Amino acid sequence: MQLVNDMTTTKEREGDHRFATLFDAIPVAASISSFPDGSILDVNEVFLRTFGFERNEVIGRTALDLGLYMYPEERQALVATLQEKGSVRRQEVRVLAKDGSLLHMLMYMERIELDAKPCVLAVSYDMTERKRVEDELRRSEAYLAEGQRVSHTGSWALNPDTGALFWSQEMFRIHGFDPGAGPPTYQTVLAQMPPEDRARVDETVVRAAAAGTAFEGEYRFFMTDGAMKHLHYLGHPSITVPGQGREYVGTVIDITSQKLAEARLNATLSEVRALAARLMQAQDDERRRIARELHETTAQDLAALKMNLGALERSVTGLTEKDRALLAETTQLAEQTMTHVRTLSYLLHPPFLDEIGLASALRWFAKGFQDRSGVSVSLRVPEDLARLPQDIEIALFRVVQESLINIHRHAGSPSAEIRLWTADGELTLEIEDTGCGMPHVKDGKMLEHTLGVGIAGMRERMEQLGGRLEVDSAPVGTTVRARLALSNGEMTMGVIP
Repeated sequence: MQLVNDMTTTKEREGDHRFATLFDAIPVAASISSFPDGSILDVNEVFLRTFGFERNEVIGRTALDLGLYMYPEERQALVATLQEKGSVRRQEVRVLAKDGSLLHMLMYMERIELDAKPCVLAVSYDMTERKRVEDELRRSEAYLAEGQRVSHTGSWALNPDTGALFWSQEMFRIHGFDPGAGPPTYQTVLAQMPPEDRARVDETVVRAAAAGTAFEGEYRFFMTDGAMKHLHYLGHPSITVPGQGREYVGTVIDITSQKLAEARLNATLSEVRALAARLMQAQDDERRRIARELHETTAQDLAALKMNLGALERSVTGLTEKDRALLAETTQLAEQTMTHVRTLSYLLHPPFLDEIGLASALRWFAKGFQDRSGVSVSLRVPEDLARLPQDIEIALFRVVQESLINIHRHAGSPSAEIRLWTADGELTLEIEDTGCGMPHVKDGKMLEHTLGVGIAGMRERMEQLGGRLEVDSAPVGTTVRARLALSNGEMTMGVIP
């Protein structure tokens, strides 16, 4: 009998030794307390490191004595569960370490007997860092969701091979789908696009997925209420999921407001350009009318005045030398005024434009400009240049007129060359000088805000005709270039200079 008792005692001691070894070796905080008073009987090293105590500070004291429990309701819930069920499984509590720092612990508790005395074994997992990461993740997700809401930007992920699709909350809001039903299928999204957009988007995505490249584009999307949204999408290959192929991630941005604003802006620009065209037409008509009035009325009146003065000089006798000199001077002034009026009439609207076309008008104006300004003008215009529509001829003439005036006033160039030719269905007009160039030039191109009113007017004239005006300037020399596409009925002969 004594042998049996000795063997039992030995086994108990061996079991106690194994329990003590395990108790100290587990990598989480563990404690043994008497039940029900809660006096701590033993703790492991992890417990001491976690809560910052020395062993002699905790043995014989309770968790309340140590001030561990920050919230009484959490401790009461632990005690109630332990008394009712004899154990606690995965219950979260917040406790204070010795230094006052707040710790989040996941508690496991079990009622046991040691030396025939009721005790409680408590194991605590420190989740403080995990909680911090989770809180930061939730905060980041909240910031991301709010940023997406404010910017109308949704994010998505797609596996082209499996069709698996992830949508952010903003993706559901943008497309009007119920988040509770989960992301719609790729085909469901395509079905709510106009047919031409549907085909284009599907081709873009399929081709990019096959090549493993990024893709980007725009599509229109019909909402359930019939409204249409304009959306911009982009995606790029992200990671390769083992056994599932490459996954794509990307964004969708609601650009409906931007598109509506662009449409309003374009409508306004169209109205402004139409008004500018009417103003230019009115200006040209007024110039033509004034030129006609000056040529047919004022110039004729001056010619009659000159003839009357001449007749008066021949018929009147008894004039003193002073009177005759005054009469001759008056006749000369009438002649000069008549010449200036006719020149002004031609500058306002050269009759050559209406009578025999642009080429003759340019030759006449270049010669007159050269005679008056002293700037040598070279003109290279095809001899067989056919007539162009009146608005085109007027616009091109005004470009030459404005360019030569700018050369005379600002460039200080001794020469200028005018070149006009057609090639590949496009008419090109160039006016080049060798002067000081224009200020505010970057990389050989004029900065738009530095261009004067005259150049802006030339550009507007060309744009009204579907053409464009280019200004290239260097430290020495400036080239003004007007380009205009011609229809078959406006094709002219010409050579490239």
